Amino acid sequence: MMRKIVGARAKRVKAKFLDNLAKTGVVSVAAAAAGISRDLLYTWRAREPKFAAAWEDAWEQGIDRLEAEAMRRAVEGVQEDVYHAGVKVGTRVLYSDGLLKFMIQTRRPQYRQIDVTSGGKALEPQPKILIIPAEPPEPDPDSPAPTAGGADV
Repeated sequence: MMRKIVGARAKRVKAKFLDNLAKTGVVSVAAAAAGISRDLLYTWRAREPKFAAAWEDAWEQGIDRLEAEAMRRAVEGVQEDVYHAGVKVGTRVLYSDGLLKFMIQTRRPQYRQIDVTSGGKALEPQPKILIIPAEPPEPDPDSPAPTAGGADV
């Protein structure tokens, strides 16, 4: 059974949830950080239009942060320590081609179609061609009409 959360405590819980949702873009993580069940949050969202609007705004902020981090990792890369025989000997930068491809595909629909026969290269955008069937020719009044079954007798 859920305890009822009302008044100032409900406001604090909602504010903490929305703050964490804006940081993470993940409802379950934000709910856990606020110490509240997802079920109760979804109930509030369904019943309170202002909370629903704030939720949407916080979620968009969270997704924007996730996109920015994904783009940073894809373009700037992530530093990783390099070890040899258990001893750190340097660092290297790892880039994510797959993540970069995904980021481009979400922004450029023409690159969403992938040609698996070419090693995953994007297909060239294809022009749209409309094929209009030709009108059937007018029957020649001097030629005999076809018989049933299409064969002449």
